[in-house]
Amino acid sequence: MSDEANRKIVYVLVSSEKDYYFEEFLISYYSLKMYNPKTDVWLITDDITSQRIEKFLNILNVDVHKVSIDFASSISPRLRSRYIKTSIREIVSGDFLYLDCDTLISGSLEEVFELKTPVNMVLDEHRKLQKEERSKDIEKKVKIFEPSFRSLYDRYFNSGVIFCRDCKEAHDFFDEWNKEYKKSNQYGNLQDQPPLHFVNIKRKCVITEIDGKFNCQMDRGVKYLHDARVIHYLGLQYETNKAIGSLSYLMHEIANKSLFEEYRKKHYVITEDLDRIMHNPKGSIKDSVTVPTDSPIYRILNSNSFLLLCVQNNLFPAWFRLKERILGKQLALYRLLKKKRHKV
Repeated sequence: MSDEANRKIVYVLVSSEKDYYFEEFLISYYSLKMYNPKTDVWLITDDITSQRIEKFLNILNVDVHKVSIDFASSISPRLRSRYIKTSIREIVSGDFLYLDCDTLISGSLEEVFELKTPVNMVLDEHRKLQKEERSKDIEKKVKIFEPSFRSLYDRYFNSGVIFCRDCKEAHDFFDEWNKEYKKSNQYGNLQDQPPLHFVNIKRKCVITEIDGKFNCQMDRGVKYLHDARVIHYLGLQYETNKAIGSLSYLMHEIANKSLFEEYRKKHYVITEDLDRIMHNPKGSIKDSVTVPTDSPIYRILNSNSFLLLCVQNNLFPAWFRLKERILGKQLALYRLLKKKRHKV
């Protein structure tokens, strides 16, 4: 077993004052050092972000190996981020663990570095693809840039946490992922996971599925939370949709834009709320109700009918309240008739 100091953690950051990705990175970094103090952190940025954050890294004593990649000014921030992410294997030498910035580290990562397989990830949403649900949608997305594609594999991986060995299989995999991402982007795709899925199938399933505790996604990862090492809170709840309103399914307390707004306003002094969350990441869950994915309620919550109700509630609240009163009276009548049938 090698020294923990040789454990490379890699982040990709493309950020501006219009977002809070830099703030998210800082909190992930601090939580990483809290539980894995000797790890070697690499921060790969674009040229614009690098210039913006340099003074903050120095002031805050953030100990990272910063690598800056130059881009043409015409390339958008999101594309810069994905181009870098799919190129990490050629930028960083040695084995590494890649982490999205919207992660909280909640335990030792030593175990993941003992993996021997080339590329390792956790299933997206912690579940296999369902034929009548996500499978068709993903197949449709991939066919945009690879028309001959047929979905043949039920494992679709989340690229927010990747453990990668320094071997030929991993280099070849990342090289093709980068090429397929650039190709897919020419057809309007911005997501890196559909090209990832295509390349994994094409290369006969190079990706090895690992325990969900290494990428506990806070939409469906509750069962992995007790032993989570990486909590992936899936970004912040930004401005709400005008028609739908606030429809956040993010269960972790840190998925709250106001926390990071305050953090920035206080010039990156850790606030009481952020400190509490970092010291108790597994317990910082909102007061929430989870719904099993095999229940009728879950299907309803993911239906167009439910979204339409949200639109009505947000844009036409009086109409929604009237419908609720009418439905309430109908339910009351149903319950009354049900009681009468059981009377002797």
